[in-house]
Amino acid sequence: MELDDSFIMLGTFEASDGVRMFAFSLTLLLLVVTVTANLLVLAIVAARTQLHVPMYVFMCNLLVADVVGGAVSFPQQLYVFLTGDLRISRASCIAQMFWINVFVDLESLTLAAMSLDRYVAICHPLRYHAVVTGRRALLAVVTTWFITVAVLVPDTKVQEIFGSSALFVFIALPLCVIAYTYFRIIRACKRTGQSEFKRKAVHTLLTHFLMLAMFFVACFVSTMVPRLVKDYQYSQIKNLRCGVQLVTFIIPIANVSIYFVRNKKLRREMVKCFKQINPRGVGRSRSHKVCNISPGKQSPHGEIVP
Repeated sequence: MELDDSFIMLGTFEASDGVRMFAFSLTLLLLVVTVTANLLVLAIVAARTQLHVPMYVFMCNLLVADVVGGAVSFPQQLYVFLTGDLRISRASCIAQMFWINVFVDLESLTLAAMSLDRYVAICHPLRYHAVVTGRRALLAVVTTWFITVAVLVPDTKVQEIFGSSALFVFIALPLCVIAYTYFRIIRACKRTGQSEFKRKAVHTLLTHFLMLAMFFVACFVSTMVPRLVKDYQYSQIKNLRCGVQLVTFIIPIANVSIYFVRNKKLRREMVKCFKQINPRGVGRSRSHKVCNISPGKQSPHGEIVP
């Protein structure tokens, strides 16, 4: 709703001060955890050369989009929870709408690129390193950013024709690409008799599918419910609209959580990185073992420990 040079946000949470403070605390905690976790994983990937491979290039692009989404989505909602002020300036509204669209569009395009990467890795493993190189992965990431900005910059008001075009570019087209790669991977699994191949394929595909399902379900719910439920007369309806729109806030923390839980290599490299940062803990454990050797006894290496 427009008011002078500002807008009144309709899909906001209405409750008592105590409930709003509780919602503010939870949202702030979620923001801190989301940004910290994503930046931590990005730092680990940057620091460990073993992770400088195309798959993690796509993952980092996804995490950067998550940081952007969290940084632009949470603050305004936190302000509303804290003050109860539903007004937002026109400039802030346009800027927030632009960056939220950047977040959603980058997520969709990156998930499509990751599905192609997994398709080549599973169905053409011998050609993977020749087809999916680091340079091509970086080019794909730059392309996702270029397409996103090129489509969004000309018209941030999202008129009807523009909105339909953007919906095709960022939702329908990526879904078609993802559906094609899933079809080819599933067909390859059915044709082969190797159980190890099927196990690795399912493990790889499941990680991508979990992120895919989380993203598109959240986008569908947060987009369709406000369009179907338009009654603003009751606070329960407004809270429902607000709640389903907050579902997208879960995407940034969900992606990094899924990757951390499902990716053993990432966890292993993270542990190694922490050991390099704090080697004293390892040293103390080793010295403790040495001290347990009785005086005058010979160590396994032939040395006498005093």
